[in-house]
Amino acid sequence: MVAVEGKEGLQVIIMAGGEGSRLRPLTCDLPKPMVPVGNRPVMEYTVDLCRRYGLKDIGVTVMYRPEEIRRHFGDGSGFGVKMTYFEEKEPLGTAGSVKNAAGWVKSTFVVLSGDALTDFDFDLERAVRFHRERKALATLVLKTVPIPLEYGVVITDEDGRIRRFLEKPGWGEVFSDRVNTGIYILEPEVLEYIPEGRAYDFSQHLFPRLLEMGKPLYGCVLDGYWCDIGSLEQYRQAQHDLLSGRVNLPLFGTEEKKGIRQGRGCVIHPTARLEGPVMLGDYTTVGANAYLGPGTVVGSRCFIGERASLKASVVWDGVYVGHRAELRGTVLCRRVRVKDGAALYEDSVVGEGSVVEEEARLQPGVKVWPGKYVERETVVRENLIWGNGTSQKIFGCNGVAGKVNVDVTPEFASRLASAFASTVGNGRIGVSSDMAGSSQMMQKSVIAGLLAAGARVFDLGQIPAPIHRFAVRQHRLDAGIHLRREDGDGIRIYFTGPQGTAIDRNWERKVENLLRRDDFRRAGGGSIGRVVYVPRVMEEYLHHLVGAVDAAAVKRAGLRLVLCYDTENLGLIVPALARELGWELLGWQRNLDFSRRRPEEKILAELTEKVREEEAHLGAWLDSNGEEMVLVDERGEVISDEALEALMVLVIFRERKGARVVAPVTAPAVLEDIARRYGGEVVRTATAPARRMEAMLREDVAGTQGSLPQFFLHFDALAALVRLTHALALTGQSLSHLRGEIPPYYRVARKLPCSWEEKGKIIRSLAEGAVEGEIEMLDGVKIYWDDGWTLVLPDADGPYYHVYSEAGTMEAAEELAGDLIEKIEALRREKK
Repeated sequence: MVAVEGKEGLQVIIMAGGEGSRLRPLTCDLPKPMVPVGNRPVMEYTVDLCRRYGLKDIGVTVMYRPEEIRRHFGDGSGFGVKMTYFEEKEPLGTAGSVKNAAGWVKSTFVVLSGDALTDFDFDLERAVRFHRERKALATLVLKTVPIPLEYGVVITDEDGRIRRFLEKPGWGEVFSDRVNTGIYILEPEVLEYIPEGRAYDFSQHLFPRLLEMGKPLYGCVLDGYWCDIGSLEQYRQAQHDLLSGRVNLPLFGTEEKKGIRQGRGCVIHPTARLEGPVMLGDYTTVGANAYLGPGTVVGSRCFIGERASLKASVVWDGVYVGHRAELRGTVLCRRVRVKDGAALYEDSVVGEGSVVEEEARLQPGVKVWPGKYVERETVVRENLIWGNGTSQKIFGCNGVAGKVNVDVTPEFASRLASAFASTVGNGRIGVSSDMAGSSQMMQKSVIAGLLAAGARVFDLGQIPAPIHRFAVRQHRLDAGIHLRREDGDGIRIYFTGPQGTAIDRNWERKVENLLRRDDFRRAGGGSIGRVVYVPRVMEEYLHHLVGAVDAAAVKRAGLRLVLCYDTENLGLIVPALARELGWELLGWQRNLDFSRRRPEEKILAELTEKVREEEAHLGAWLDSNGEEMVLVDERGEVISDEALEALMVLVIFRERKGARVVAPVTAPAVLEDIARRYGGEVVRTATAPARRMEAMLREDVAGTQGSLPQFFLHFDALAALVRLTHALALTGQSLSHLRGEIPPYYRVARKLPCSWEEKGKIIRSLAEGAVEGEIEMLDGVKIYWDDGWTLVLPDADGPYYHVYSEAGTMEAAEELAGDLIEKIEALRREKK
């Protein structure tokens, strides 16, 4: 504590009103005094200084978003001071804002800037003595700086009396290195020279006027640190100076080890590497093998993903930084999301609430304004200021997916459910999830959103997605929502129609529009929906599957199966099916991540070896939700996805000659060969699950296929296993023998990057005849040649396009794909 002569009765006014346009996009939604430096709002340091030196009567002038400042400081009691606010209805300038507090000023007062970082103890004993000894009307606190070009230069005589002002001079005008810090000691009489109710500035208007009038105007040079945070460069410099110890101010958090400061409740993985000076806010998580380099400040409630790398970067509160993301000298404002593999380079800034998608790049110096959306794998070279700011498309190719509590939060899930319910009306909506804790949490949020919109909710419990679809049909519900964990920390929300099929794109657009406009139904208290709990859903499904085949025949076959499945999600239904159908399960369970859509190669190799060792009839890996299957025959050979699709079509045709089956445009042409052999027909559809499901459930298709139709076989791995084992039992043939009936085919698939803008242009050019050949446009552009076909299909979720080809030999298929890719690349070059 410094004794300040005559400090009793000395008042303080902190100017906290300006928006600070030069700090955009940092301050587009935050007053400059609330911009964090070292995990504290910069104005908080000034308030602390006042309290430490006994100046506890503080007036605060506010204009831009005053509620932010009031919310943080309140009446000042939490900071050991008393604060009184003076709000400007119109911008009044620095002097005009202080004039606004004239009725509060009773004595000599000090004016401080709320957006400057300083450790001046004001040397108030000296400064006040200097002011009073010279009987000054106004004393400006000055600071000596090496390069004064960006400041207001003040020229004084030997006694400190001001002789001249120069506002941001050129080098030819620099006659002094003493600059105005914006800290003033003033007498109440000064307020008489400030006009009422109009913009008026201290440095531009008041002080030059007082100087011209010959009033006693003085400058007092003080030592210590001072930085006017008026630009992004100065903002970053202030962060660095604070962390490196150049500023004599108390720092946030505790120093756990040298150079590493952290707040409460931080979780830092043992393999993470922090190289000081580094500062972490409260309850922040740092993942495995992450690196935080010197000069990095991370706010509170942030998440830094595995192998992320941050150097000399400033991260505000509530920010998500994904796995493998790179930050180099960048600033991320509140609630920014930087996804996996993204890279942000020197002097870039991302405004509040913006999203930078996977593998995107922000070039040096790029500024992204608040609420913007940077698409996946794009390179941003210019400031992103205008635009809609969000992705127009919420739904992907199969529902809504993203990381839990990052892309998909409980609040978002609830709003999404309300929007969906608004498209259903007063309908009955079934809700279910898998067993993952994150899915069950989101299920509760979804139910709350449905009820808030007045829907009648049927809680189907924790079941796999195929059972959900079955229950929606079985109980004649109007729609359904199912949630499942995916890819570790991700989640996917499926939406189903009354037949248990995925909703189509038109329905998705309705939901997206309602959600974007926040225009969904909000039921009154008397019309809030209710929850009906549906029991025995899994038993009904089991009874349906077993009843659809000759269970006695399957039992007599005594089939031996090696199944690798998620015991948490499928641990009840798989053993129950085995009991009912007499499968001998050669249990091979591992502690695996079944949220992956495909098994790792190592696991697949172990599965094939186990099938051979046990002399099993077949082996299978099932994903956690029972939708996807990787099949292995009795010889330990993996059956590809395309061969599995052809195999299930073959099973249908063998049991039901003349049947009609559904296949997407990407499926091999051998399906038509099989159909001709059995007098059947193949109905081609688009690749979207909703389109395929809709076609499979048509009566003229499903009615030709028997009691367990194709809809089950392609979107339900358990149903596919049931019908496949039924076919093996009836024929007495091996799986490899059945597979041998599929004619050989040679197919190539390629996934290639392109910008979002280019995807539509490529398809349009091909459709308009950019290549020769017979063209089909059921989904993408499919081109038929004499020796095969090629297909170009834009990706539904990312900046890619897919090229498929099929021919009589692998060399011919490769050549067809290569020729088309060359043509597409030529079209891309022409468009640039």
